[in-house]
Parts: sequence; structure tokens; C-alpha cells
Amino acid sequence: MARSNRRTYILTNCLKGILLLLIINGCSTTKFLKENETLYTGASVKLESKKGVSSKKEIKSELTGLIRPKPNLSIFGARPRLWIYYTTKEPKKEKGLGHWLKYKVGKPPVLLSDAKPGYVQNSMSDKLFNMGFFNNKVTYEINRKKKKADIEYIASVSKPYTLRKIEFPKDSSDILSAIDSVSLKTILRAKSRFSLEDLQEERQRIENGLKDQGFYYFDNEDLIYEIDTTVGNKEVDLYLMLKDNMPEKSTQTYSIKEIDIYPNYSFATVDSALNNKSVVIDSMNYFSDSRDINPEVITNAVLLNPGNKYSRALHTKSLSRLIGLGVFKYVDIRFLDDSTNNQLTAKVYLTPLKKKSLRFQAEFVSKSNNFLGPGVELTYSNRNIFGGAELLNISLTSSFETQINGKQNRPLNSFEIGLEGRLTIPRFLTPFNFKNRYKFVPQTTFTLGASVMDRVDYFRLQSTTFSYSFLWKESQINQHQLSPVDINFVHLTNKGPLFEELLEDNPFLANNYQDQFIIGGGYSYVYNSKLKLKSEGKTHNFYAGVNLDIAGNLLYLLQSSTNNFESSVSDPYTIFGFPYAQFAKAQFDLRHYYRIDKQNNVASRLIVGIGVPYGNSYVLPYIKQFSSGGSNSIRAFRARSLGPGTYYNDSINTQNAYIDETGDIKLEGSLEYRFDIIGPIKGAVFVDAGNVWLANEDTTRVGGKFDATKFINQLAVGNGVGIRLATKFFVLRLDVAFPIRKIVPKIHDDPNSEAQFEWVFDNVNFGDKNWRKENIVWNIAIGYPF
Repeated sequence: MARSNRRTYILTNCLKGILLLLIINGCSTTKFLKENETLYTGASVKLESKKGVSSKKEIKSELTGLIRPKPNLSIFGARPRLWIYYTTKEPKKEKGLGHWLKYKVGKPPVLLSDAKPGYVQNSMSDKLFNMGFFNNKVTYEINRKKKKADIEYIASVSKPYTLRKIEFPKDSSDILSAIDSVSLKTILRAKSRFSLEDLQEERQRIENGLKDQGFYYFDNEDLIYEIDTTVGNKEVDLYLMLKDNMPEKSTQTYSIKEIDIYPNYSFATVDSALNNKSVVIDSMNYFSDSRDINPEVITNAVLLNPGNKYSRALHTKSLSRLIGLGVFKYVDIRFLDDSTNNQLTAKVYLTPLKKKSLRFQAEFVSKSNNFLGPGVELTYSNRNIFGGAELLNISLTSSFETQINGKQNRPLNSFEIGLEGRLTIPRFLTPFNFKNRYKFVPQTTFTLGASVMDRVDYFRLQSTTFSYSFLWKESQINQHQLSPVDINFVHLTNKGPLFEELLEDNPFLANNYQDQFIIGGGYSYVYNSKLKLKSEGKTHNFYAGVNLDIAGNLLYLLQSSTNNFESSVSDPYTIFGFPYAQFAKAQFDLRHYYRIDKQNNVASRLIVGIGVPYGNSYVLPYIKQFSSGGSNSIRAFRARSLGPGTYYNDSINTQNAYIDETGDIKLEGSLEYRFDIIGPIKGAVFVDAGNVWLANEDTTRVGGKFDATKFINQLAVGNGVGIRLATKFFVLRLDVAFPIRKIVPKIHDDPNSEAQFEWVFDNVNFGDKNWRKENIVWNIAIGYPF
């Protein structure tokens, strides 16, 4: 009976919501239209195709992108922005709340007269022609219903024309020989569909290739195509040739005569004032009396060389590397033509940034463990501290945070303060001589820091870190970081009575928080296709992150070969009187972004992590362990509250519970549908699943060890909705979630019962205050979850 009442309650509220929407929709905005006006409600594309037409979804998407104009926003048939526009009085001023409400929040009607179906029809026909559908036909129909109208475009296509043969010009001249050399990497392939976009891309590719061979003045407009469509069977022969009247300069190669560098250039400087004394450094003319920055740092960043042919690739890389030094606010390379000898003089203009700066930043901190609160950061920066474009940052940070947890009446407070010094050197600093000609400047970073975290009433954790690492990018979308030295010392002090009790009851937890050194290194790799130029409009984008972390192996090898006893959990090897961790850890983060259209997309993520303690350690160090739950994880569960495995913490519902569940193995997946609502306000519907497990048995957390035959049935699942304020500078996110599969504790009176995961759809009851308190989780965060 109780279950029936809950279902009745949910059904009643759903009907109320539908009724409310009908009432809103009933306040029809069409009543505001003038007698001869018709509201345009949008358009659709119908593709009629015959046999032999593939990629229909792609074709329809291309045509849909040509539809103009965009209709007024509609939510379940209601048009709130249009209603606001009509119901807001005309403001007397062009500024103020009234004007903002009517013209920023509200939007004027998009009328049928604003749509130009004939223009869109022609654009679609042209687009299809350019895609190889030469004999296409596009029509449209206007569907009127009272004061509203929509348009349906009908595109009829048959088998497209394909390329039968592609011929490049061949000759003994320098220009045609160069074209022949780059033709081997052509993107045009026989039997592929004719595409004007591909032809244009091929011309640009040839231009880039020729400019890399010294043809400084060559332009893709100097190339033309001749197309023969008479060969039959809907095939074409393609002939690439040079224009008859192309400029002579375009056919000649140019070399670099000399390179002049002006490291203290300003826009106010008269050109004649630049021609002061110079010195020759690395075969380049260096115009500056000042030696604030080592000239060789600049000349090493310039990849062009006097005497060599001009290369656009080296030109672009040189600009990128000079910008990457981080000490110049203006960078430009201009070329002067010596018309007599086909030579170019490269002028490198550089305007330095201010060397020293002090920055104060106040922020609202939002962490994945649901700790929220104000934070401040004071940073001193010195660019070019040692004259080699080195960047020194010294940062003092402090924050006070409170963990949001609906199950705790008493908040868990945390105070953190830290000091960090970071020296970044714009080159590889190693005993070996690495030659780097990447587009992006590599970096060597030394970091030294100390921090104190005080969990009020629980403990104080002191941490000291030192790292030596390299960061480099092969391209815009590929990044590597190698840390051969990464040292961390963790020291726990000021243990409160509540925490002492926890440690006494749980030796495994006490092992997590022991004072210890973490001495090792790591490697990370990130691939992000969203960083590509023109990636915003792509249907598919991918992200892949790999993190590898090892520690303690070298020390253990040395000590195990020299000591006369073997390390154990109760008696591990030590350094400076403290034990050190030994483990290997890997994490893989895979993401896929599917763009449905400009306003709708689907994002998915899969995280797989595994850490294996061995030798000198039985568990991973606390700061290296995995956790699940929270605003960037499984949002239907509170931060670090899930797992491990089927372990259930009986204190989770108590007032002063300290919930901090971690594991050595992690599996997590998320699927999120994201859509636009109004302007910068976005919406989302999501589902998350995952858990963490232990690599070794823990008698105080029964069911926590990973079992390959059972783990798939030990995944928690949650779903929810979100709203986001997305500006150019930040994303403020509110996600509301509740579990639909969670762990059900064992029955205390039944010794044979075990905690296990169960689907809890039937228990969902939004009308029950206790259910809401126990299940609904509010996640407030900055940025997208992934």
C-alpha cells in the first residue's frame, strides 16, 4: 500500500508539472502578433536518396547547418524569452534593468517573413553540388497552422560523382618539380566522392609544402583545377595546373640573407633608431646593448638560418617558440625582399614583459571531495630571473573549507596553508644534450613546497614536496610530462580523540596515515583533440590521459642487498628514521565528446586505475589512493563515500561520521547529455557508475578486496540533472543526483546476510523528506566534471 501511495504521489506531481506547462503554453505568444505576421517555428530537412548514396547522416547534417534563421527558443512548446519580450514594457532608455530584461533576457519574434527559403534552397543545392551531387534537386514546403509556420526542405540526390583519375602537372621547372614532390602525400584518392572542400584543402596543402621549400610568394590561388565530367559512369578526371598569368615571383625560391633580432622593440621606436650597434650571435645580428636576457636563448628559439631556404614551417615554429619563452608580450617576424638576389632579410621584433610582478587572487575553492570555501593566493613572479628566460613563482596559499554533507548535522571543517616555489626553465636541463626543434618550447621544472592541512577535531597533516620534471609538447594536442625525481614526505600530527579512536579500530587506516617518504617518479601523457584548430564543429572529439607513478624501487633494491633482514609490514626499511612507500600505479582516463548539433552534445568518460603496493608497503600511501563519489566523480554519492567493494561503513549515517573510503583499484564511467537552455545557461542529464577496491585483504573492511568474478556486480550507479552557468571565464555548476543502485547493508540479526549492491528504483520517493535527506546529493562545483 505504501509503495502504491508513493507511485500515486509521483504520478500526481508529474501531472501537475504537465498541467503547469500547458498553462504556460496556453499564454500563447502568438496573440501578440500583428494581423499579417506569422511566427516562424523552425525548419527541417528531408533527404530523399537513391541507391548508391552513403553517409546520409553527414549529408543531412551539412544541409541542416545551412538553415536560417534560428527560431525563438521553445521549451515544451512554450517560448519564455519571446513571452518576456512581449510582456516587458518598451524601456525609455537604452540602458537599465528594463532594457536588459526586454532585449537581453527577452528576444523579439522570428517571423516567417524573416526566413528566406529561396536563399536557403539555393545554398543547399550549391552545397550538394560541391559534395559531388551534381544532379541534385532541392524544394521546400511551408506548413502553416494558424499564426505559426515551419518549413520543410526536401533534398533529392542520387549516386554522387567520384574521382576516376587525378593528374598533377609534370615538368623540369623548379616549381613543377616541387609540386610533383609534394603530390605523393595528396589527400585526393581515386574512387572517392568529389568534394570541393577536399580540392581546396589540397591546394592549401600544396601551398604549405612549396613554402617549406622556399617558394615564399607562392599562393594556392596560383593553382587551378580542370574537371572532365564527360568520362561517363558519374566519374570525373581531375587535372591540377598552374595559372597562365601567375606572378614570376611565385615560381622562384627565396633564401634567408640575414636575420636581425631586436629584443627591446616598442611600437614607439622609429625604424632608424633600431639600426644601432649589433653583435653577431649564432650567425644572427643582435641589436641591443642590454644583456637582460641571454642572447643565445633567443637565437636558439629562432629555427631559420642565414643561407638556408625560407620555410613556412620553421617560420611558424620560431614564432611559437619565442612566444613560449614567456618573457615577451609582442613577437613578430617580418621579411624584407632583396629583389635582386631572391633573398629575404628576417626582422625579429620582440617586446619584453615586465620582469617582476606580484599577484593577489581571492577565489571560491571547490574540490572533488565536496569541500567548499574561500581561498586566497599571493604569488610573486620573476620572469628571466637568471637571464635565461627562467620563470620563478613563489606562491603562498591559504583556504578555509567546509565539507557539504547532508547526513552530517555538524560540518567537517578544514584549514590549509602552503608555500611553494617553482622554477621553470624553457629548455631541457639534463646531463645529456637534447636537440629540440618542436614547435613548442620544452620546459624543465623544479618545485619545492610545504603545506599544512588541519582537519578540525581530527588531525593535522604536514607535507613537504620536491620534484624535478620535464614538460614537452609534440603538437597542439599531444603533451608529455616526465618526472624522474618526485619526493614527498608526509607527517601526521595533532591527532584528535575522534581520529585516534578511528585509527585504533582500523589498523589498515592507521597504515594509510603513517609518517612516510614517497620517493619515486612518474610519467603522464595527454591527448586532447579539442585543442585542434577547427575542432569545435567536429562531430567527434577525444581525450586520453595516462598517468604512471612508481616509488621506492631503487631504495628497496639497495637496502635489500645490503641489510641482513627482510622488510615486512611491521618492520619496513626506513630512511632518516621513517619508512618509505613502494608501489606502482597507473590510471587511464578516456573521454569521448559527440556533437549532435550546436546546442546539443553527449560526453562520456571511462576511468580505470590500479595501484599495487609491494615490497616495503602493504597499502598505497593515502595521497596516492583512489576514491569514488563527489562532484567530479559519481555525483549521487558523497565524496569518498563509496567502497571499497561491498564494504559498508555503519557510521555513515551518524552525526559526526568521518567518511574517507579509498582503494587501490578504481573503475568509473559517466555518460552526460548536455544542452543549451538560454544564453549562457546550460542543462545536463547524466548517469555515473563505479567503485573502488583493495588490492590486499583488510579484515576491518570485509568485502573490500577486488575479485575479478564479482566486481561488475559491485558497481554503484547514480543519475541526476544539472544546470550550468557557462561564461567565457568560468563555468559554475550545480548537479543534483540520487542513487539508483547502491549498497544495502547486511541484516544485523542475520549472520548469514551480506552487504550487496541492489537496484533501488522502487524506493525512489521525492515526496518523502527522509528519502530526500538520505539520497539526494547537491554538487556545487567550478568547471565541467569532465
